[in-house]
Amino acid sequence: MNMKKVVLASALGFAALVGTNLPGLEATKASAAVETNTVTIEGPVIEVGEHDFYIKSPEYNEDFDNLVRVEVDSNANVKVGDYVKATGYMLRNFSAYMTATKVEKVNAVKMLQNHETLHEGEYNPVIEAYEYEIGHVVDVFTDTESGVTSVLFEYTGRDGEKLEIEVRLQKGQEFHVGDKVKVHMVNAWRGVSLGGFVIFGGIEKVNY
Repeated sequence: MNMKKVVLASALGFAALVGTNLPGLEATKASAAVETNTVTIEGPVIEVGEHDFYIKSPEYNEDFDNLVRVEVDSNANVKVGDYVKATGYMLRNFSAYMTATKVEKVNAVKMLQNHETLHEGEYNPVIEAYEYEIGHVVDVFTDTESGVTSVLFEYTGRDGEKLEIEVRLQKGQEFHVGDKVKVHMVNAWRGVSLGGFVIFGGIEKVNY
């Protein structure tokens, strides 16, 4: 036990003995303010511990990359990449964190603050993408030797960065620059394309 802990323990012991509130101790005890009403936050799971996990929520902890620690009494049965909804009491010390009373996986599409749909399904760390990604066609080109037409698909990564990948079109498919599309990312194969992967088919126009 270091000196700081010894002094604090002694002060607490003395305060209990004489029944007096020592200056500063009240502030220490009240440093973690608790919201009286339950709140609900949503976001992707970034890290999982034994009795807690971290989710990324745009509403909290801007100075800490919007990461919120969620404490649970038992194993929440979540894994990195899951999109979850956590309900509980928010506490604030140096940052906001939650003591959860309920945790559930959200199978619906992930929504951002501006309500633009960007991802669907579970996150795949191998290809660094969700099962479905929604983005835009930024280029259309045809291979002169094979005659295969591809589009360059731009989408938003898990951390908000813009990413691009080639999607090779199937016969009869036609897309134009600016089209909003959804791509089935599980169709990704290793190749010489941007990012080391190329998608074969699995692309469709969307209106949402």
